[in-house]
Amino acid sequence: MIRLFIFDFDGTLADTHEAIVNCVEATFDVFAHARPPWKSVIEAIGAGLAIPDVMRHLHGPSLDIEAAARWTACYRSLYDTTGLPQTRLFPGVGATLERLRAEGAHTAVVSNKGVSSVEQALSHYGIRDAIDLVVGDRPGMPRKPDPAAYQRFIEPRFAGIAPAQTVVVGDTHADIGFARAIGAQACWARYGYGDHRRCEQLAPDHIVDQFEALKAFIA
Repeated sequence: MIRLFIFDFDGTLADTHEAIVNCVEATFDVFAHARPPWKSVIEAIGAGLAIPDVMRHLHGPSLDIEAAARWTACYRSLYDTTGLPQTRLFPGVGATLERLRAEGAHTAVVSNKGVSSVEQALSHYGIRDAIDLVVGDRPGMPRKPDPAAYQRFIEPRFAGIAPAQTVVVGDTHADIGFARAIGAQACWARYGYGDHRRCEQLAPDHIVDQFEALKAFIA
């Protein structure tokens, strides 16, 4: 029986595609740099990159680490003020989370997005109380698929729950790799933004085409 569900945020709990693209383009505008091709932005999102890596990937090697940090701060400011109204939960997220909790399951979110943005969004949609723990991007924290977020925050919090009783639900290969790294089951949210070919090659343990399908784990 699954006792712990670890969710990605973008492309898994929430449809943030439009908001991310618009805020990336707006960041390039702020720094008076030509916008990257739309397709390149989509591919970067689908690769599961954190925003500093997205900026460096789209801008090019001349954007050093310090500059990427400034661009990321700009992006996050834009996202917090203009991005949230452009996002929405995927159908059935609220009701499914309530069902999982009612059946005694625990829940966590691990995102490469900044933790304040995730917290703000979860509260905005009224589902923060349905999540036991939120782990987001922070200085010095390796990003998924590195297992650091699990080892530092999740494992101590849920010490009585074994990896075999845990499922990671996410839409990119980074999420599937994260599940493999911690010894949990991997559930690919195929409805999200991940590169289908890369995700399929990793042979996830489960595939869902809608969030509500997760109810089968506790049926």
